[in-house]
Amino acid sequence: MMEAKIVALDINQLEYTFFWNDSPVIYNLSKDNAILIYPVALKDCMLFLSCCGILSIKKNEISSIDIIKMSYLEFLIKEVFKDKKEINKLVILLNLCLKIESPFISCKDDKYYLEDEKTGIVITAKQFDDIRRIIMYQNIVGYDDSYINPELRASIEETKALQSKNIDMPSIERKIAIITSHCGLSKKEQMEMTYRSHELLFQEVNGEIEFITARPVALYSGNEDKIDHWIYKKKKGKFDNYFSSVESVKSKLGNGIVST
Repeated sequence: MMEAKIVALDINQLEYTFFWNDSPVIYNLSKDNAILIYPVALKDCMLFLSCCGILSIKKNEISSIDIIKMSYLEFLIKEVFKDKKEINKLVILLNLCLKIESPFISCKDDKYYLEDEKTGIVITAKQFDDIRRIIMYQNIVGYDDSYINPELRASIEETKALQSKNIDMPSIERKIAIITSHCGLSKKEQMEMTYRSHELLFQEVNGEIEFITARPVALYSGNEDKIDHWIYKKKKGKFDNYFSSVESVKSKLGNGIVST
């Protein structure tokens, strides 16, 4: 079980080795000690989603040199955990993803550590930063924490808000029902899946339905080249979906794709 170990954090390697088949990630804490980072089960996803925000705060964009200089673990301890409710979120995440039942934080020589009272496992601040990123990439499809200019990010968020305006996004429960209706998988069968795999399945179901309903119209109107194939999609840049001309946005509004 402990054979395929990683030496340095490489998200692509992790995806090819662990994420795709729902295997727990093996993360080295020391030469002779490793910890398993488990993917979140669908049945636990609501609990996970209500807590995981504390692992993706953009600490280095806060206008404070003192905060920027902090490790992420120190930042949580000194800033985020001022609200005592946030501490419980970390405890829940450690239990779900690392199976740590009795965590506590220690400090030695002004360096913070996370420890498991039951097993004696010690996680340094640097290792915690790796682990929190693995947890986010492992479970959130499409997660990306690479640096984006704050103004560009604001523009992207504005575009997303416009695209989803007046759209009632399906809940997890409804996604389960849609998959049952489309694929025949029972709710019980879906509950055995990881949250990541279930979300990917829902995206494929949505993509197929969208393709088979939109393609006939596109063929009839001679615009089939504007419809991405459901399976063989065209390669796109990271931000391609967010850079539309004013005319394109207006056209979408006019066609009812985005409601006002």
